[in-house]
Amino acid sequence: MTQDDRLAAAPDAHHAACPGCGTVYYLRPTDLGLRSVCRKCGLAFYLLSPSANPPTIVLQEDPGEDAAHLVGHLWLDLRPGQILDGDFLVLRPLGQGGLSQIFQVRDLRRDLDLAVKLPLAAILDRLPREVFLNEAAAWLKPARHPNLVACDQVRLYHGQPMIFMEYIQGQDLSRLAAGGRGVLYQGTLRTSCLNLLDIFIQVARGLQYAHSLGLNHLDLKPRNVLVENNGQALIGDYGPLGGYPKPSPETAETHDMEVDGGENQETRISGTRLLGTPQYFSPEVAAGRPDFGRAADLWALALTALECFLGRRPWEVGSMAGLALSQYLAEGGRPTYLPPGLKEYFRQALAPQPGDRFQDAESVAARLAEIYEEVAGRPYSRPEARAAEETPERLAEKNASFRALGRPDLSRTEG
Repeated sequence: MTQDDRLAAAPDAHHAACPGCGTVYYLRPTDLGLRSVCRKCGLAFYLLSPSANPPTIVLQEDPGEDAAHLVGHLWLDLRPGQILDGDFLVLRPLGQGGLSQIFQVRDLRRDLDLAVKLPLAAILDRLPREVFLNEAAAWLKPARHPNLVACDQVRLYHGQPMIFMEYIQGQDLSRLAAGGRGVLYQGTLRTSCLNLLDIFIQVARGLQYAHSLGLNHLDLKPRNVLVENNGQALIGDYGPLGGYPKPSPETAETHDMEVDGGENQETRISGTRLLGTPQYFSPEVAAGRPDFGRAADLWALALTALECFLGRRPWEVGSMAGLALSQYLAEGGRPTYLPPGLKEYFRQALAPQPGDRFQDAESVAARLAEIYEEVAGRPYSRPEARAAEETPERLAEKNASFRALGRPDLSRTEG
């Protein structure tokens, strides 16, 4: 009996298959999960398991096995030059958050560059699969809108959704700000103020459209706002979009909060798992109340704008940002970035009680446009953003993606 035969016969032996070509391998639970490479097709991927000791690959082929049911907890470790799902050439990584990674790919059928969002391998065993399916379905719902990154299609690849979206030629606000030293602050203070107002009027418009569809973002922050070279601003990573579990009334009585660390991590509030970025949480989210939604987005919008206007974030807990702003201004921290109208906007937007704040993103966009006119001495001239009308062809493409997710077709009256 060979060593591989002994391995296959061992009580703890089991199998998995390459997610690219389906080649079956014997596994052994001797090491933590490692990046592995299929010797047949060269695809790199990780092997995961719900256990504390994920198995690692043993390069022993067994073509006689049926690979379809052996894939298990596999996910791709993409590298430039690989072909994804037969149609997409991986070009380069674009970024990684606490839950997902994004790559630039080329659709070989249409010669079109797209971005694809995939769950991180390390997250797949920590969150229900429904979380990622809900997010993918939410991405599909909006029609094309000037201030939202458009979803091109969603595919399931070995049970996990891949969200393909338009590729944006631009940078996110966190890079453009660069801690107060970025290109956002080139030129005069007045010019910088007007450029930022233009960006956040557009962001508020995009948020208003999402809210009109019943979609809450729940993870708005500088990294999730993209600005194209022509100044067009788009909400990029839709984040939870209302698809993640919310606190229940039973758990809303206690307000203990444990943060796993870093941005875009899961947070446990009163034993309820929330996903997002604690530095931008509203007081309602931080307190674990079950009624957060649009109000949480409007709070995060104000914090995202405030961080960019100040050039830094003088708070570490989002629910304390209003107090941090008052202290910052009292100490004389760069007030020239905040004309009087803008200071008043932030005071109202960060009021402790939700009823004292702006109640919708449309009101925020209108107020910021008024402030723009006060600073510029001329009306805000960027045309009102409107969603594109859905064509029958586009609806058919969307419905194919919905069916892949096991969801009902989108009504022709929506979006």
